[in-house]
Amino acid sequence: MNFKIARDGWELISAEDRNAAHPETFQIPAREKRESLAPGEGAKLLFNIETREGGHVVDRGVDRMWVIVKARTDAGYIGVLDNDPGTAENLRLREGDCITFGPEHMADIATPPREYVPLGEGPEVCGDGIPAHRLFRWSGEGSREAGQTGAVFGFPARR
Repeated sequence: MNFKIARDGWELISAEDRNAAHPETFQIPAREKRESLAPGEGAKLLFNIETREGGHVVDRGVDRMWVIVKARTDAGYIGVLDNDPGTAENLRLREGDCITFGPEHMADIATPPREYVPLGEGPEVCGDGIPAHRLFRWSGEGSREAGQTGAVFGFPARR
């Protein structure tokens, strides 16, 4: 078993590997686009999540969730999880968490609408001192309560 799955209940998986295995049905943006995201842009990543109850695995699968890029790093990006992954006794993953990822993990990329505005920096900090939590809020139709983060999926993807 993978150490990260055992410890945290999740790991990122490679969208590039999925694309290589299924090029006709699993398409991803060009590598050049995945290597050139700017802060504020969205990346859809593949999260392999294992759910445990009572210490036993009850479910395991891949969820596609959006991460908003906060900064570029030498290895790729640091972003903020913008979806609610749910809860499980072993799952150490929450909306607003910092996620470190590379271009190989991106299944899709997109730019949030202008109405998706920054709220300011929260108290949590990514591992390198970059503040992270509750950065964005969808302020358009059907928006959530002020101060909560909102899912960005559904806005048009660019290719």
